[in-house]
Amino acid sequence: MDLSMLGFGFGMASIFGFIVGVFSVWNGRMTRREISEYIKSGEERTAQHIKETQNLINEMHTRTQNLIKEMHTETQNLIKEMRLETQSHIREMRSETQSHIREMRSETQSHITEMRSETQSLIKEMHTHTQNLIKEMHKDTQNLIKETQKETQGVIIKEADEFRRLGKKMDDKLSRMETKIQT
Repeated sequence: MDLSMLGFGFGMASIFGFIVGVFSVWNGRMTRREISEYIKSGEERTAQHIKETQNLINEMHTRTQNLIKEMHTETQNLIKEMRLETQSHIREMRSETQSHIREMRSETQSHITEMRSETQSLIKEMHTHTQNLIKEMHKDTQNLIKETQKETQGVIIKEADEFRRLGKKMDDKLSRMETKIQT
């Protein structure tokens, strides 16, 4: 009777070992499948975030280019208006001074010189102002690009930390299961 009980005990232990082995293989496969799906979803989210960031950068670049074009057009129009005004003033002065050419020649020349210098200084001021605006817009665009890169790096680091944490959890579970199987 003792041997049959002992044989029965070994038989039950063998069946129990077989069941534990089958479920450990099944559990390992399911765990790998879950991790694979989680990694894929993380890659998709990262790719989506990168795409959104690139779209924002492109949009800011387009806006900057449009602003530069508008400023250039406005500057050109102002220069044209200033030229037309200057030319108009010169014509008026010429028509008024024709009757008094000999008397007012020196005065007319000084007015023309003043207008030219004012026009040139206005053009210089407009050019300087336009250059400063372009520099500011370039700095703003660069800062936006840097901020977007930092945000993207933060998301990637968070995702990597999450993957490491999940890997460690899996390693812990597998080692506990191996310990259980061995005992």
